[in-house]
Amino acid sequence: TARVRVIVTDENGELKAETAYYNGEGADTDAAAFVNLYTASATYGTGAELIVEKTLSGRALKAGEFTFKIEAADSDTVNAETADAKLSDSDREFTNTSGAADGVASRIFDKLSGVTFTQDDAGKTFSYVLSEAAGNLPGVTYSKDTYRFDITVVDNGDGTMHTETKVTMQGDGVTAEAHHDSSDGSRLHRSGSIVPQTTGWTRLERR
Repeated sequence: TARVRVIVTDENGELKAETAYYNGEGADTDAAAFVNLYTASATYGTGAELIVEKTLSGRALKAGEFTFKIEAADSDTVNAETADAKLSDSDREFTNTSGAADGVASRIFDKLSGVTFTQDDAGKTFSYVLSEAAGNLPGVTYSKDTYRFDITVVDNGDGTMHTETKVTMQGDGVTAEAHHDSSDGSRLHRSGSIVPQTTGWTRLERR
């Protein structure tokens, strides 16, 4: 609220009025000031679910045998350091949480699910690269495929936000691309766009 003070003076029989406004702090001013605050936010895991799948062919897969990492990367609008600050430790490095039979995928759920964006991030793109860490299991080959996630943040102007994600897979001389929009329920997965290798693949779908 603003308090208005009206000062009336008599100047040689002529009344004059002056107004002053007090806006809750500081000195009086010549106008009533009203400041509105707009906020918007979105959590990446709300609109999309990133699932990493690991398949081992030739023998059964044991829990914890393979390690994966998500690293922030520079985009045209956001540097890697800023993007990395949004990651949790459980996103930066993780293992396959369950075992699976020979040739059957083990699924790792909810990666990037805690990454939160605000209205200050609108129009910016946050980039992350998912890869498998090389290990030393006897007789096992490790995937060199990488998946780059370019997440563009969109403010809907009504206190809500959504994300538009481009995923680029690179591996064995092949580059493939797919897209996901969290606002319209479109799903991104391996069919049609990103072809999985036998060692593992990633999938992004709407919750």
